[in-house]
Amino acid sequence: MNLRAVLLLVCVSHALTANTTAATVDCTADKNNGFAMSECGTKGSPGHACCHPKRAVCLKGTPKGGKETFACSSNRALYGMKLVKVILIPALSLVFLAFLLIHMVRLLKDMKPKPALSILCIVQVVFAAIVVFSTMWKFALYSAFLSVAVFYYMRESANKWVIIAFVVLQFFNVVAINGVIDKANGVFIPLGFLAADNVPSWEKGVIDKIPAGAACSSAYDNYFSLESVELNAEGSDKQEKYHGFCTADWLGVVGAFVTGKMVTQFIMIVLSFKLLLPKLGDQPEQKQMV
Repeated sequence: MNLRAVLLLVCVSHALTANTTAATVDCTADKNNGFAMSECGTKGSPGHACCHPKRAVCLKGTPKGGKETFACSSNRALYGMKLVKVILIPALSLVFLAFLLIHMVRLLKDMKPKPALSILCIVQVVFAAIVVFSTMWKFALYSAFLSVAVFYYMRESANKWVIIAFVVLQFFNVVAINGVIDKANGVFIPLGFLAADNVPSWEKGVIDKIPAGAACSSAYDNYFSLESVELNAEGSDKQEKYHGFCTADWLGVVGAFVTGKMVTQFIMIVLSFKLLLPKLGDQPEQKQMV
């Protein structure tokens, strides 16, 4: 057998193999045990495959100088708890915060003069509306709830013990943001177990615990991780491997608003002391002797 015949057989073999491979990509129910799959890409295109209709999403990208490439991504599919974390939690949190804002603004309109403390309570809720689009959404909702409680109960006519209770709650909200025993730059507070060593939950505050990169995406079941087909596409930034809530820019915005919440909370504590100090001098009424 001469060399030309050998080359001809090799070419025919490759052609048959390619045709067989293309034929095996059949997404119909008949070829998948009665369960229809979703076709990803076009026949003959790189990455042409069958994706699960609910647990995978078809992504595409065109490398520079190459053909359009397709890939199935299980990370990008929204279902189960991933749907709750990415969509429902932020959406329902915004509904709750919008309700609080509308209610507080309507009450503030009738206040004359408008107390600075009440205005700052509204500012705290606005800041929380940004922070809920991060892994710190629980902290955002709690701080908003605390601000509403301060808005309602911190009045000049309030009992001094009520004011003291809310001053303490606001103080520990600042502690939650800033941390208390961080070795580098934290605040030492000699209060019982807070002063003890090896208390991880108090070593760093919220501002230091905002996860970035892979840790952030992992909190959302890797939904915000860019796939290789996207990273290899023409014009993609190789340094940016995440999108949405986990980009460096958005995490910087969240960090800025958390810092704003901390500074605002400090000011609210000062204003709360202004309400408390006159009441500390009140003397209990003397009981008359019979």
